[in-house]
Amino acid sequence: MRNICKSIISLIIICFAMSNLAAQEQTTVVDGDTLVVNSDLQRSEVYNLVHFTDDTIVDNPYGSPDEIFNAFFPTKIGAQLTYESYDKKGEMNAYFTMTVREREGDLQNGRLMMVYNFYEPDGKPFFRGANEFIMDITKKDGKSYIVMNDWMKALRVQYMLSSGDPSTIMGDFKVGDRLPDTEMPVKIGFIKATIYTTERQVIDYKTIKTEAGTFNAYLIHESVRTKTPIGTFRSSSDSWYARYVSNISQVVYNSKGVGKSSVILVGYKKGYK
Repeated sequence: MRNICKSIISLIIICFAMSNLAAQEQTTVVDGDTLVVNSDLQRSEVYNLVHFTDDTIVDNPYGSPDEIFNAFFPTKIGAQLTYESYDKKGEMNAYFTMTVREREGDLQNGRLMMVYNFYEPDGKPFFRGANEFIMDITKKDGKSYIVMNDWMKALRVQYMLSSGDPSTIMGDFKVGDRLPDTEMPVKIGFIKATIYTTERQVIDYKTIKTEAGTFNAYLIHESVRTKTPIGTFRSSSDSWYARYVSNISQVVYNSKGVGKSSVILVGYKKGYK
């Protein structure tokens, strides 16, 4: 009975944390090299606040890890993205790396192991021992299935992980296009949830300069609905996606359209195969 009670309490804690997507009251946006908070800022005003250079489109210097699908997601083994994470007050709360450790097949039918390493702003590791958080992404007929290895770590870093399903953004499209909706089953230990990504609209296309390099990127708005054992929670995001890379920057909003967190890419290695 004690173990059953502990399991129920753990489930409630995780689902309650997910529900916090609808509980924030401020907006975090990227403005040049800094992040600012403005609760009155409308989403349409966020579009032009992310490290713009000019409108000259340049070639992506990193090449294609999966040209057949024109993916907006890293698939080369050894590819590593480094992000800074900011809370709703615009304060940096962590930085982390996301590395492709294993790959089988491709983004239509295959598997990727993504390893995350999280650090405090002062460089101290988030977790004792192995400072790793592992996410396994299995692709079946283009659909994503996610398994995370540690619910305790997932609980701590949930607001820093990218929103939506970037592994399904692929192909050629243009500003104004609507991208297909997705349904992504997620398993964290014994907890199961489903993430539905809808209203995926291509808003803009520009050249964006970051500390990680200069990228051609599409601004994509997405609505996210997370179904858990105790309820359904809603959020949305505005993300700049670069082909073969993933998010260049992302702002996540709660169900009322108020910002809760953001990340920005500050480092990128392209991988070797």
